[in-house]
Amino acid sequence: MPSECGFTRHDNELLKLSSADVEKKDVMLSSLTGCRVAIQGSPSTVHITSIRDCVILCGPTSGSVFVDDCRESVIVVACHQLRVHRTSNTSFYLHVTSRAIIEDCSSVQFAPYNWMYARLDEDFHKAGLDLTRNNWSAVDDFNWLAADKQSPNWSVMNEDARIASWSENCAPS
Repeated sequence: MPSECGFTRHDNELLKLSSADVEKKDVMLSSLTGCRVAIQGSPSTVHITSIRDCVILCGPTSGSVFVDDCRESVIVVACHQLRVHRTSNTSFYLHVTSRAIIEDCSSVQFAPYNWMYARLDEDFHKAGLDLTRNNWSAVDDFNWLAADKQSPNWSVMNEDARIASWSENCAPS
């Protein structure tokens, strides 16, 4: 059984992975443009690289989510650790039990995780994520070391700008 799955080099497609596809596997998403990706289940890790104008919905991840070189996208993830590098104009709807880390980013926004699907609670349990511990707004910017001032590279998304929830087809509902 392969320990990795995902999608590479797709444009303007709806891409889906089921619980069976991702269980205890690393998910790799790279070189996607204009795609909508729905990943149900509990992967081990998720790597998101070089995406443009995408919506990524992902069930609870037991390890880390790594994001690099992403632009004009929406990423909805639940994980133990989120690391974001070289990303701009991207919104994160996040459940994270540690603190999110960004580096070399600009205009990234954070809001609470908001994707609901059947068996989500079961996937949180499989991933070992504590539903009561969500540090979605605790972000460490490795390019901003002034503890007494807010980093200009990220912000908490205004409540009135947030999408209430997502459909399985990665559209706001």
